[in-house]
Amino acid sequence: MIFRRTKSLVGLDIGSSAVKAVELRRVSSGYRVVAMGSEPLPPDCIVDGAIIDGGVVSDVIRQLFDRNGIKTKEDDRGAVGTSTQSVTVATSQPTALFVFSPSLPSVGVPVFFDASGARATVPGRTLVSHAWVFGDGSTASGKTTSHAFTFAGTFNVTLTVTDNVGERNTSSASVLVGGTVTAAFTATNTPLVGDRVVNFDASASTGTGLTYTWNFGDGAPETVTTATTTHAFQDDAARNVVLTVTDVEGNSASITNTVTPEP
Repeated sequence: MIFRRTKSLVGLDIGSSAVKAVELRRVSSGYRVVAMGSEPLPPDCIVDGAIIDGGVVSDVIRQLFDRNGIKTKEDDRGAVGTSTQSVTVATSQPTALFVFSPSLPSVGVPVFFDASGARATVPGRTLVSHAWVFGDGSTASGKTTSHAFTFAGTFNVTLTVTDNVGERNTSSASVLVGGTVTAAFTATNTPLVGDRVVNFDASASTGTGLTYTWNFGDGAPETVTTATTTHAFQDDAARNVVLTVTDVEGNSASITNTVTPEP
């Protein structure tokens, strides 16, 4: 933000943690610095680029001008005074946007993080640092990176970006990591004589958002979203029953057990 007067310019930079100002005086060869300074802002005055407490910010600006002798108004005779007005101020914090894929990874599967959407918000500034914290004790740096989580859970991944004048911003996202996909099931005959109905239970299978595809060896495969199902066989011959489980990212595992229906 620039305040222009006949002989002077006052530049004001409102950041996430401090307010900076400089006063320039016009001279025959251009401009010279008359005064400059910085005042810290209390925590939470500016959050995610928005001014939360305008009154406090105004007080800090006024204190910054007073302490550094920055003049804000001059009449035709050279007398100096001050005046205030309401203004809309854009934050100088960079943005800290990022995306990741896959969206629901399994343990040991690399997750790719991309902060190409993060930007410096002030013309002429550039981002000089991208710092990642993955929530499992691991860290990384760089605009893009990858990380494989070694155990299942929900991890709060945080990105902190810093521009070339020290302004920074942080964003975070939760990453749900599922366990390794494994297939397992039990088969239990019903107590009714002659029905040849078998109860199947795949609750011991592991993975995130599993679907269960059963091949009972006597017809077309059957796909269900629940871990338990039943099947009526036409005879009491032993069959190899195949279960394939698939998670939300397409990872799969299979197991084959021999099942003998009781007549």
